[in-house]
Amino acid sequence: MKKTIYQKFYNRFLPLMSVEEWHQGEHVVLPKFLNKKIYFNHLFVYKLGKGTDVYYEPSISRVKELINYFKKNPNKLKAMARDCDFLSKEIKSLCKKAKFKDIEELREIIVEKVWPIITISVVLGLYSDEYGLKKLGKIGLELRKKSDTLLYTAGWKLWELAKKKFSKIENYIDYLTFKEIITGKIQSIKILEQRKKGYIYFNGKLIVGKSLEQFAKENNLELIDEIEDFKGNTIKGTIAMTGKVIGRVKLVFEIPQLKKVKKGDILVTSMTVPDFLPAMERAAAFVTDEGGITCHAAIVAREMKKPCIIGTKIATKILKNNDLVEVDADKGVVRIINQ
Repeated sequence: MKKTIYQKFYNRFLPLMSVEEWHQGEHVVLPKFLNKKIYFNHLFVYKLGKGTDVYYEPSISRVKELINYFKKNPNKLKAMARDCDFLSKEIKSLCKKAKFKDIEELREIIVEKVWPIITISVVLGLYSDEYGLKKLGKIGLELRKKSDTLLYTAGWKLWELAKKKFSKIENYIDYLTFKEIITGKIQSIKILEQRKKGYIYFNGKLIVGKSLEQFAKENNLELIDEIEDFKGNTIKGTIAMTGKVIGRVKLVFEIPQLKKVKKGDILVTSMTVPDFLPAMERAAAFVTDEGGITCHAAIVAREMKKPCIIGTKIATKILKNNDLVEVDADKGVVRIINQ
């Protein structure tokens, strides 16, 4: 039997409830949102200290179908852009007064309203050049910036409410399912400790205590994590903000790791989010695996006027903590001086 291919696209710091939201938003809600059978399949793999790897089943046919849908319905995309402003007010208002009793309403907004917009904006932004979208691509990029803010604002508040409710097990909030949070029926600390070490989330199901290799074999999957053959001492990327500095690498995959970033260090991560700001203030430069010119790292780098190279694909895999590197963002390269 032919294996189903899943390719790694992202690495993120994600609480388990956010993993569930991502899956439901793109797999369950998106088809209803568009009145079309367009959805995406995921595989989430969490490892302690390494964040969550997000794999997708490549589906260019669904991408094309989504693009064609908006080519035929451009006014719907424009309406979504306008709705984002109203949605922003709704989320800010709810977050300002939200209590634990509001947590289901907040999550419904994230899953039913925010996630479909994020998915649509990402697809249109990624493929705008390839498919000559121009105006649609531009609107898609605007939607991306707006929806990222909406997701962060609502998601952070949801996490905060859960943390306050379950303060006695604060260290395990990131490993609770949303059902456990709203029912209060929490698994034993032993089970939560197992999840903390690592888990797999696939087709809406949580798998714990199984290796990725074993899981892939049992489900007839071929997992692809494409890494360019690396030779020499130079990593290439896209220039987000010019400048040149030398410093020690600090790898960050999860929020608790931010505290190890000291003044003058080089922050190396898959992608930054607003939680990274204090560490970004201390760092001398930023290097990311992912991102485009409108990503969070690029925007912050330009605001802080710090050298930044994005979209390297391999920085977090090649560089190690405390490597001495030169970030030459005038040329878009990271040179390893001493590894």
